[in-house]
Amino acid sequence: MALAMGLLVAFLLIGIAREQPRFDLDFAAAGESVTVTGAPVTSSTRVASVRALAITDGAGATIALTPRALTEEPNFLPDFPAIEAFMAEQDGIARILRSDPRIVVQGSDGGRRTVALQPVAEASLPFPFWYQLFVGLAIYAISVWLWAIAPGNRTHLYFALSGVGMLMSAGTAAIYSSRELAIGAPLFRILGIFNEVGASLFGIAMINLFLVYPRRIAGRRLAMALTLLLGAWTALAAARAVPNPDFGNNGTTLVEMAIILMAVVRQYVATRGDPVGRSALRWLGIGTVIGAGAFLGTATLPLLFDMPALVDQSMAFGFFLLIIAGIAMGLRRDRLFAVDGLSYSVLYYSAIAITFFLIDVALLYALGSQRLAGLMTGLVLFPLLYLPLRDRAIDWVAGTQKADPLRILEDVTRMNFAPAEQERVALWRQGLDHAFRPLAIEDGGGGATTVRLEEDGTVMAIPAVAGSPPLRLRLARRGRSLFRQQDAALAQRMVAMAAHADTQRTAFERGVVVERARVARDLHDDLAARLMDGLAQDRVEGLRATIRNALVEVRAIVNGRASAPMPVADALADARAEAAERLEVAGIALDWTPVAPPGLLAPNQVRALESSIREAITNIVRHSGATQVRVEVREDGGEVTLGIHDNGRAAADGAGQKADTGIEEAGIANAARDAAQDGADGPFVPGNGLRNVRYRIASAGGQAEAHAGPRGFSVSLRLPVGQSA
Repeated sequence: MALAMGLLVAFLLIGIAREQPRFDLDFAAAGESVTVTGAPVTSSTRVASVRALAITDGAGATIALTPRALTEEPNFLPDFPAIEAFMAEQDGIARILRSDPRIVVQGSDGGRRTVALQPVAEASLPFPFWYQLFVGLAIYAISVWLWAIAPGNRTHLYFALSGVGMLMSAGTAAIYSSRELAIGAPLFRILGIFNEVGASLFGIAMINLFLVYPRRIAGRRLAMALTLLLGAWTALAAARAVPNPDFGNNGTTLVEMAIILMAVVRQYVATRGDPVGRSALRWLGIGTVIGAGAFLGTATLPLLFDMPALVDQSMAFGFFLLIIAGIAMGLRRDRLFAVDGLSYSVLYYSAIAITFFLIDVALLYALGSQRLAGLMTGLVLFPLLYLPLRDRAIDWVAGTQKADPLRILEDVTRMNFAPAEQERVALWRQGLDHAFRPLAIEDGGGGATTVRLEEDGTVMAIPAVAGSPPLRLRLARRGRSLFRQQDAALAQRMVAMAAHADTQRTAFERGVVVERARVARDLHDDLAARLMDGLAQDRVEGLRATIRNALVEVRAIVNGRASAPMPVADALADARAEAAERLEVAGIALDWTPVAPPGLLAPNQVRALESSIREAITNIVRHSGATQVRVEVREDGGEVTLGIHDNGRAAADGAGQKADTGIEEAGIANAARDAAQDGADGPFVPGNGLRNVRYRIASAGGQAEAHAGPRGFSVSLRLPVGQSA
């Protein structure tokens, strides 16, 4: 409804503007005279920038044209009689324009001529009109939108009233400030009164807003007193009951702006220690200081000192958009953390840019005055001294020192390589403190997996990572500001880095455990078997050969036994040869019919098969007391199965010795689990050797089984076989 009312007012203003006669002319002041561009001399010829002397009608009424007729804002005339004379002149010109208007022009040859003017029926309204109307309507829409979100909020109500005032002021000024030459005095006076009341309403609403937001800094009595005083001042100015126009309308505007600026300063002091309020005030400061300061400095103050305005009043209304946008951002406190950094950038960099620009100009001027010596000195001082110091000064003044990426990387790396979890947690907190300098770091933060900004940006929740519990960082930069979206993005990258580093560290530690387990298995199954063979040797040459083989085995263990895929037949042939040699030394017969199953074994399968057969033969030699060993090989459905049977005692691996707890591998729980097996013919208890066999075969994708029977001990090994090339 409020927006519809604003649109209705806008259409009404457009209708009034279109009712004024327009001739598609461009009048301009040139010293003490007026020039006109586009005055028709004949029906087919147009001239540019001729002097317009007067405007007349067919009945003989003539009014000389002076620059006063082009005055954009009559309130800047020196006194009320001048305003009344201006109004009378405007009224006379407007009557002529609506009758039979003719313009007296003087060409470059000095000759005078009178040219009849014909109104242009479909003449478009000038850009200044649309610009001012857009500014007023945009400010109104922003303010009533925010009020509609929380209509019961007093600050939002003040904000909405400021939008109403700005639509009244800018909308009415759009008509008379963009007139082609003149409008009737009654309409001009009505538009002027609405403009004055709207401007005053804007200022009074802003004052009341700043007195209660972000903190209440004044009581209601003071606010009411200021409202009545400024309202009465505006009424007296409209009734011409003040000494002069400057004291009336312009004085009211200056006083209102001064009160607003003082309220901003007082709010800055009141919000000390309140980052949310201070962040909101930054936006208020941006809009007020930059917007109001630009309007006063370019359109109002120069005229008060009899100087030409730097910007036309019609264009200066755009500065009020900065005021309204900044205040709207400040009032929307629930999203301040998303724009807090932008407010710093807009406000501080605007001031810093101007300051350092002036310093640069002064320095260049000082050096330039010395000509060649100054040039040579500048070439040395600028890149080596001035520019680095200038950058540091900007960072210090703006307070924009950023977290050092190398420092962050160093903190995360140190945390990752800390030996104890408690130390890693402490280093993680230290890294967060270096990056964000929070006022406090607290435990807690829920089960979120991503960084979140909470409580209007006063808290940044960090998820659990690398052994650290969830954390809550409170008040950034030692309590001087809110956390921003940039902070959340940086924290999320730090969390990702820490999680990745923790994963790598865990994988490294796991790899160390796995490698130690591999070395232990290889020492137990392979090297121990070689050394046992040496103990059984009676001949020196045989002992030397066994020692040489043991050294080869040590090198293979150290190097990780890297090899290429091997045919199944070749792997079984090598294992058969080694087993035959060892059993022969022990005086045990071997019954192993050579077979050549098709397919290939991967390197890890070859190692698993060799070590498992070697361990089985070692157990037979050490514990079984057998006289014969039978080995059966069969291939079925892409798998090769090897059965090793002896005729010795039905004893477990390590019988008669102390049972070992074994080495279990956390990553392959089923393969390494130390579990007793109940065979059909009787139970047995596995020792290190059989546990290693199960682990090796399971790691290679196969299965190992063992059981003790009445006539010996049996081990069955089954492995999948790959296709031959």
